[in-house]
Amino acid sequence: MIPTKDGGALLGIYSRSSLGGTKKTENFGEGDYWIVKLDKNGKVEWEKNFGGKGDDHLRTLALTSTGFIIGGESRSDRSGNKTVGLEEGTDLWLISLNERGDEQWQKSYNFKNRDILMGMNVIHSADDKSSKGILLGGYTHAEGRIQTNDETFWMLYLDQN
Repeated sequence: MIPTKDGGALLGIYSRSSLGGTKKTENFGEGDYWIVKLDKNGKVEWEKNFGGKGDDHLRTLALTSTGFIIGGESRSDRSGNKTVGLEEGTDLWLISLNERGDEQWQKSYNFKNRDILMGMNVIHSADDKSSKGILLGGYTHAEGRIQTNDETFWMLYLDQN
């Protein structure tokens, strides 16, 4: 959960549920990103599901100058509303949303095997009016049994383009 500029909050949830209860969006696969925007009074403004046919795990949310970045890992090929493919094992999957929850872009990154996103920060300009890039950190874990160099830690910088 992160605070939003309007005094509300953005919730990011790993969902394995279909419609029902308070959830108004359908899952695309085994597990999806479920994003819920609350207003300053805690009422739902909008909600979105993002995912493919496989298992997609949401890890982190960040506020940008124009909306939000949501990030995690994906084991899904292009399917559901996932527009980027799967290279190998588990890929990083980032989605940019504007403040109304409309998708701006999707990006996928692969460092081989099982890539795990642990943190994400948006780098803002000095006047805090624009986003200059995104700094991501995590590790790649070998899919097999424990072996030498089982985990490789990495950092990735993405510019505003």
